[in-house]
Amino acid sequence: MPTQGSRTPVILAALMGLVLSLLLVLWMGGGTDPIDGLGWILTTTVFAGGPAVIYLLAALGFGDLIGRAVLRDMQPGSGRSAIEGGIGLGCMLTVSHALGVLGILTPIVAIVVCAIGVAVFARRLARTQAAGLQPTLAWIAIPTAAVLIVAASCAPGQLWDSEFGGYDALSYHLPEVQAWIESGQIEPLQHNVYSFLPSYVESAFFHLAMLTDAPGPTGTGASWGLIAGDGWRVLSTQWLHAGLAVYAAWIVAAATGAIGERTGLSAGQRRIASGIAGGLTLATPWVVVVGSLAYNEMAVIALGASALATAVVADLGPWKKGALVGALVGIACGAKPTAIFMLSPAIGVGMLAAAPRRMWFAMIVGGVAAGSVMLSPWMVRNAIHGGNPVFPYATTLFGTAHWSAEQAERFATAHHFDGSVLDRIQTGFWINPAADAQARAVIRWRGVSNPQWGVLFYAAFVAIGAGLVCRQKEKTDGLRSQSIVVLLAAGLGLQLLAWLTLTHIQSRFLLPCVVIIAPLIGLVCARIGRARVASIVGGTLVATQMVWTVILWGGQAGGFPTGGMIAGVRFWKGEPFTVDEQQDFPIASTNVIADGSLVYLLGSSTPLYFRTPVLYHTTWDRSPLGHAMRTHPGEPALWARSLQDAGVQYILADFAELDRLTRSGWYDPLITSGGAMAWLDAHAEPVAGWPNAGQLLYRLKPTPDTQQQGGLP
Repeated sequence: MPTQGSRTPVILAALMGLVLSLLLVLWMGGGTDPIDGLGWILTTTVFAGGPAVIYLLAALGFGDLIGRAVLRDMQPGSGRSAIEGGIGLGCMLTVSHALGVLGILTPIVAIVVCAIGVAVFARRLARTQAAGLQPTLAWIAIPTAAVLIVAASCAPGQLWDSEFGGYDALSYHLPEVQAWIESGQIEPLQHNVYSFLPSYVESAFFHLAMLTDAPGPTGTGASWGLIAGDGWRVLSTQWLHAGLAVYAAWIVAAATGAIGERTGLSAGQRRIASGIAGGLTLATPWVVVVGSLAYNEMAVIALGASALATAVVADLGPWKKGALVGALVGIACGAKPTAIFMLSPAIGVGMLAAAPRRMWFAMIVGGVAAGSVMLSPWMVRNAIHGGNPVFPYATTLFGTAHWSAEQAERFATAHHFDGSVLDRIQTGFWINPAADAQARAVIRWRGVSNPQWGVLFYAAFVAIGAGLVCRQKEKTDGLRSQSIVVLLAAGLGLQLLAWLTLTHIQSRFLLPCVVIIAPLIGLVCARIGRARVASIVGGTLVATQMVWTVILWGGQAGGFPTGGMIAGVRFWKGEPFTVDEQQDFPIASTNVIADGSLVYLLGSSTPLYFRTPVLYHTTWDRSPLGHAMRTHPGEPALWARSLQDAGVQYILADFAELDRLTRSGWYDPLITSGGAMAWLDAHAEPVAGWPNAGQLLYRLKPTPDTQQQGGLP
């Protein structure tokens, strides 16, 4: 076992490599001096990264605490580490959600929960002699870790064309947390349908807000919640998801090593396989893109890899194994519901294939029961608030909750691929035949060919072929190497089939495939050649992904990805506001003009950076203007009156977005950009405009003080 002295140079080398990579990434970013940028990163590490790291260390602590009871018969090793990592993360996400739903996740409670977990982790660290850090192929991915850190330190909205600047974080991942900070409780919001999803990762963001005592709204138009001050709490949510990306890469690597041991790989081969799997996970562009935003996919990968390790290598009784796998997958579904079909079948096949048939019944029953229990808080919450336990899904079976049938139909249509079977296959594996030639890459290449996958899927297909063709003599009491290739290939096939048939075919939705692909490639590389050859092949794959990630990063924001990094959240919300720099930014300007007055966002649904109060809704939820039009048909003066009765003084109309949504058939069918503009011209006065963004800010004209005839509820 390496001594502390022998570990020190290794640790220092890793830190030096990370610092140099940070400087390289900052230099490539353009617009920010590398030294100034490094200073910003160090500051952000303390304020934004600190709470995120505390949360993850608490997860490790609870994993150790629960693992000692659940896994007491398992020997220490990579398999146990991978399982405990998933248990701990699942515990923290579940606790954050449960306490938030009950309305008792106060700052003191948030601190106590994290303190207990960190204390357990520290105790384990003190009583356990570490095995030492060994250079592995995963180290090749250090430059992508630097991209991950720098990108997570940039305000959402600045980066990643494929995500339209992190649109989902701006429209619901973070705005719903803002609403929970205001109410003090995690609850569904009728104007934001995505808050009806399980939201376990968003619950972790809420936990961070409570942990850092985020201030509530004061009613004066001052910034509050996540965007208070210089907005470091917004960056903290991104740092947490970036930390989950690293956490996921570690669990994938550990799970790969455990599976390798089960298939008879030597210690050296297991290190190679683990390094390749962990390196590929962290170096793949899609992981860095999504991981640096306040999204939720990285929790799915971490929990999925832990469930895979449990299913294939855990030496547990059938009931306990089935229940633990089901619980981990259930919590992954709580992070993102698509895990129900993107993880459950693949992990289930692995669990059954690795066990005798006599154990199948117990494992299946235990898995289904535990998974249902872990998702039951979400279903009970939704049933209480809307009558449909899985809203906004299964509306024909359980009801539409607060929606109309027309809204439910619009939502279902937009989340379903419209095309033939051949169109699905072509879109999934090559190019979207319906996309315009000038469309963004994420629209043209919606499947495995998307540039942000790099060579990952192609390497997986080659690995499957090589693993099946290359036969080797092996002596093992566990799974044969070809058997594990077949098992993982079957799991990947089920994932691709589910993705093609049950989703609207978006490339990002393939991220759970990393749980299967990374171990598959690592194990095949380690098995089919000598150590040096395997290291070269695997290292080349990781390096290819790393280089491609860095190149894609350098092309963001017009080639200046760090240009607005230091200005950050303050710039986006207009604190301080400077006419020369921010007059072309609608949100910053509106914050100054409205100055605490209620602003109705017509067309837009990205309210995060508004410090002035806003009335908004997602594309699918009820439009206040549309409601007024239905309540008072043919009486446009009363539409304005209804909005004024709701407190609206200004309307920020995003005509460009209205045009796009109308063409897609996603928005309220009564509202069009032309009709909205004509109504606003008659009943409001323009006070500011941004032609390049297709937006205008209006002030509603005074209306006669007549009896209210039905305002907005």
